[in-house]
Amino acid sequence: MANVTYDEIFGAVLTLPPLYRAMLAEHLLKSLDEINPEVETAWETEIANRIQTIDESQVALIPADEILQRLRNRLATKLLQWVEVKINKEPQSMPNKGLRQPGLGLGSCIFNDDFDDPLPDEFWLGET
Repeated sequence: MANVTYDEIFGAVLTLPPLYRAMLAEHLLKSLDEINPEVETAWETEIANRIQTIDESQVALIPADEILQRLRNRLATKLLQWVEVKINKEPQSMPNKGLRQPGLGLGSCIFNDDFDDPLPDEFWLGET
């Protein structure tokens, strides 16, 4: 076995069915981690507690698409706040009043299909 090269081992592994390759990958990854029994036990307890609270309806589950929308809104708000800070060159510890929030004006502005078309000469000549 000592004379077997990496390429030979890798080539042999690639001939395995996908399920066996996945199992081998999992075992190899686990072999890299030092397992701390206390941490493992703590995680198993935490997972069991979370499953129990869900099973006993002690927590309200939120659909993933709602969570993703909340995260998008939060990220957009933070981005707008960052832009405001950069524009105003004020420190980031400025009060939260007056900062824009995304989505407040949805549907209030309509763009026509010809939005990107050149403006007519009448516009430029002030004849509109």
